[in-house]
Formats: sequence, structure tokens, C-alpha cells
Amino acid sequence: VLASKRWQAQSRKTIISQLSLSVLIIFCLINAAIIGQKNYQAIDITQEQLSTLSQESIGLLNNIDKEIHIHAFIHKDLPDPYRGKGQEILNIINSIDKQTGDSVHIHTYHPDNEYHPDALKARNHFGIKSKSINVSNIVGGQSLDVYLSIAVQSGLKRQIIPFFDLGMSVEFHLLRALHTLNKNDLPTLGIVVNDFPLLMHHDYQSDRMRAESPVVREWRQRFNIHQTSLLKDVPDGIDILLCAMPSSLSDQQISNLQQYLSDGGKAILLEDPAPMWSHIELAPTFSRELLYKKRGLAIPENINKKGNINKFYNQLGVYLNLKQIPWSEFNPSYRLRQMWPPSIIWSSRQQNAITGHLTCTGINHLLFPFPGHIMALADSPTRIEPLISTTPSSRWGLHSIDDYITHNENQGFKHHQPKSYEPAQQQFAVIAAYLNGVIASPRGTQTSGKSAEIILITDTDFIHDQFYELYTKSQPEFHEDDLAAIRRLQNIQFVNNCLDVLAGDTQLLPIRTRQLRYRSLHYIEDIQQQKEKFKRQTQTHARDETELEKKRAQVFQDKLLKDIEQRTDLNELGKQQLYRTRLEEGKKALEESLINIKKHESEEFKRAEVVYRQAIDDLLSQVRMYALIIPGIILLLLAIAIAAYRYSQERSLIPGQRLRQSP
Repeated sequence: VLASKRWQAQSRKTIISQLSLSVLIIFCLINAAIIGQKNYQAIDITQEQLSTLSQESIGLLNNIDKEIHIHAFIHKDLPDPYRGKGQEILNIINSIDKQTGDSVHIHTYHPDNEYHPDALKARNHFGIKSKSINVSNIVGGQSLDVYLSIAVQSGLKRQIIPFFDLGMSVEFHLLRALHTLNKNDLPTLGIVVNDFPLLMHHDYQSDRMRAESPVVREWRQRFNIHQTSLLKDVPDGIDILLCAMPSSLSDQQISNLQQYLSDGGKAILLEDPAPMWSHIELAPTFSRELLYKKRGLAIPENINKKGNINKFYNQLGVYLNLKQIPWSEFNPSYRLRQMWPPSIIWSSRQQNAITGHLTCTGINHLLFPFPGHIMALADSPTRIEPLISTTPSSRWGLHSIDDYITHNENQGFKHHQPKSYEPAQQQFAVIAAYLNGVIASPRGTQTSGKSAEIILITDTDFIHDQFYELYTKSQPEFHEDDLAAIRRLQNIQFVNNCLDVLAGDTQLLPIRTRQLRYRSLHYIEDIQQQKEKFKRQTQTHARDETELEKKRAQVFQDKLLKDIEQRTDLNELGKQQLYRTRLEEGKKALEESLINIKKHESEEFKRAEVVYRQAIDDLLSQVRMYALIIPGIILLLLAIAIAAYRYSQERSLIPGQRLRQSP
């Protein structure tokens, strides 16, 4: 505007050319924006790179040598928050289309109701039905039938993803389907049928059939599932054997299991001293008679009792004390530290509780409710490599299962918590381990000489249905920072990694665990750890002082009795009365000392809380101060730069004779 006041007639051509050039530039930018929108290439600048295909996914796609069709059924008008998931599906399948060329064909459909032609195609050709979800909008809450599904087909083979929940990884499930269809044969996973209900079973409490575990339904996408009871030898053709609660097997079944391993078999063994979240009556310390009583069944006369499982584990080169449950003080959630007992053990890669073994690829956070622990024997015939442990930098210890649960005929199972937590001397407890070596035959025959591969995990609850819900869904209640660690648990990914490693197929390992990482505030974590350390020191000091006072009281009592016994000026009755009087005075003094110790401990705890809160408040004050000062400094520097530039420009337009000269 200032420059327009100095426009002159002889500059008209220059002005017109500049204005025309500006208009043409605007039109060119509009055209470039339209072309870019139609032929865009997304640039993912996030650290996890979740919006683009990983290099492992690209390598897997380049190995596809079969003609595969992807049929994506995405609802025409998806409600929030599924609109973002639908766009993610479109982005991934478009990236796959660009990467694979003619080997993978993409077909996209957008039904808007169950009677739309695309919906009929989904139901009639692929058996895909809509899913009813509850949404909130301007008219209130309502239920909508939504399509968010994919069918991957190659010839007569199909892989169906019925619905993409918010927590499911689009990239992994699509690449898993493509990778599975590109194989000629699927490996066979044998699942031992016993009292632990993984497969479809009859629920005796509700008296109805229960569907198989959702994690088994996912395994069916990658394996041929074969059921075996181990009453006979494991049939040929089983590539991997999975057995939950081997301690519930009879001696004959244990012998057949050991023979399978002696022949060089591969197995995943899930043992659990306290299956609290699934079926506590299956705990190794409880008899099979209790199992029948708990399920309301008549106890058979020739009941198969539990076999000698300790002997079996000794043959593997490990010792499992199935009466002990470890605990650990590490818990990444502030809120859950006060709610969950320390026997619900968290394992974090950041805390060096997860090793670098191939089965732990991409695994950062795991949770094991009331697990066991593994100890290696000195003369172990197998090579034992720890996979998961308690946190080495945190205190841990052991409790008996009787400290958590008891059972009697009248009251049934009664749950309670230990009264004290005494730390162990070892650095950590091993929860899961990889075993490799030659296993002796239980029948006394010569071994095959083949090495068995075993992954031993001392917990069954870690693949509970609730963890599968966390794996597939994105619960709103876990979106808070304090509960983000729950949402990012990778229990299901870990057991799937174990199966893939034993199957010799490791291409999906780095893709399966691609997700947002859990990032804690290290400064607050350090303050919290300092507070917990101070509390532990205070508790230890209070306990030592209490024990010292009790010892002093005992010494006082012994000395008092000895002094009174030596007095000759009192008869027996007088001695007894004097002893009781002095003893009551000593007890009152002891009680007063113990109360003071407890009061001092409580005051120290309160002081630690005040110091902790003050440190957090100081941090928040600094953040607020930086949030106000830093933008202000940037604006101030920008204003100074603009003012200096304008000043120099104005001085350049003033004639030389009008410039003020210095004297």
C-alpha cells in the first residue's frame, strides 16, 4: 500500500505485467494442487512410520508369485471414530497396489446398507456380514450396521478379515493374509486337549457350550489346527505342539509328550502355578478331585490322577517350584500401583526384562498375572536361554500360593494378599525361556539324537480373552496417559512370535509389532522411583527399630525377672506382684515406642508425598513459563527483524540531500 502511493504513469507496463504474473501464478498453483491431490505421494514424518509400508512389508510383497485379489468392503459413510480406520485401509491397499503391480488386484466396495449390491456380494461370495456398533451423534446414541472388512482370495483359498476393530493393525493383518495365501502348505499346530479350555468346550457353570479362545481362531488363519489328547503317541505331521497346563496331564500323557520331544519335536508349554484369571482349580497344588467338585461332576472311581510333572521338567533341564509365585515392584502405571498386587508382573524392554531373542522381536511391554519362575539345573541337557524376566532394577521376591488363595469344603476358594514382602537375593526371576537340546526318552530306548525346541512360559493367563480384547480393540478408558501401558501390551504378539519362530517363518515378526510406542515421562518416573526408594528405606528403618525395641523389651523382661528373683526382702507373692507391676510399665513403654515409630514412619511418608508433589508442581510451573516465554521471544525477534527491514527500506527511498547528516 505504501509503495502504491509512489506509482507513476511511466511504470504502468511494469505494474500490469507484475499483476498479470501474480494472477497466472495463482492459477498454476491451483492446477498443481489438483494434480497433486489426484496423484499424491504421502510422506510419513512420524517416528514409527505407521502410515506407510515398512521395508519388511515391501520385501514380503516383492516375494508374492501368485495372483491374489483383495476385496475391501468399506461402509460408504463411516461414523467416527471408524472413519479414520477406513481411510487407513484405503491407504494401505493403495500402497500395496502400487508396490505389487499386476500380481495383486484391488477391488473396493462401498455398501451403505445390508441390501446394497455390494453388501449382497460380501454376504453371498465371502460370508461377510455387517457389524452393529453403537455411535453417538446429534440425535443421540444409536446402533449402525457397518462394513469394514476385507476378503483376500487366491484361487480357491481365502483369508477373511470380518471386521477391523480400532486396535487392529491394517498393515499386519493384510500382509499376514497375503503371506499365508502365497504359501503352498500351512504348518500344522497340534493343541493338546485337556482340562484347560482353549478349544470349544462345555462350561459347567453356565451349562452351555463356549466358543474356542479368540487367539485360537486367529491361529487358524496361519496354521492347520490338529487336536490331540496325548493318550497315544503324537501323530506324525504335527510341526508344533502347544500344551497348556502340562501339570494336569496323567503319567501316560506326560510320557507321550516327553517321547515327542525326544524325537526332536517343537513345543510351547504353558505352565502356571496359579491360573487366577482362567481356572484356579487347575493349579498344580490342587487335586483332580477338586476339579470335578468345582465343575459339579461326579468323581469317577478310576480317576486319572495328575502325573509326576516335576520329573518331566527335570528331564528338560529345569526346575519349577509350582507352589511359588514371584512378585515385582515394577509397575509403569501410577494408578495401578495402588490397585493391583505386585504379583501381577510387568516386563518392559526399557527395564531390561525382555531379551533380544528372536521371539521377542518388537516386543516392548508384557504383563503376566501370578506367573511362576524357571530355574536351570546344574546338569541340564538343554541350552536354556531366558526370554522374559522380572525387572532386574526393581525388588522382587517369592510367595507361596497359599498366601494368595486357600480352599475348604465349606467356603470354597478364598482370596487374600500376603502380609509382608521379603525381597529375594537373586537379581531377577525368569518367567519364560527357550530350551534347545536332546531330551531323554521316557521308555528307556535310544534317543533319536535330534534336538528339541521348547518355549516354556510359566503363565496361562497372559493369553486370556481380555488380553485379546486389548490386542484388537482400542478401549477409551485406556487412552489416558496413566493407563497407556495397558493399551500397549503385546502379550498376543509375543505368543504369535513364539509360534512363528518354531515354525521357521520369521517374515511377519517385525510387521506384527509395529505400533505406537509407550513413552513415559522420564523426569516424573525418576521422581517416582526416588519416592518409592525413600519409602522402602523408611519402612526398613521402621522395621529395624521395631525389632530393636522388641529385643530391648525382651532383655528388660529377662533382667527384671532375674533381679526380682535375687531379692531377699520380698516373699514369693510380693515378687510376683512387683514383677507384674514392672512388666506392665515396660509393656506400656514398648507400646508407646512402637506407636512413635509408626507415627514417625507415617510422617515420613507424608513428607515424601509433599516433596514429590512439589517437584511435579515445579516442573509444571516451568513448562507453563516456557510455554509463555518461548513464543513471546520468537514474536519479539520477528517484530525486531521486520522493524529493521522496514527502517532500512524507508531510508533507501529518502533522497540523499534529505538525510540527516551527523555533525
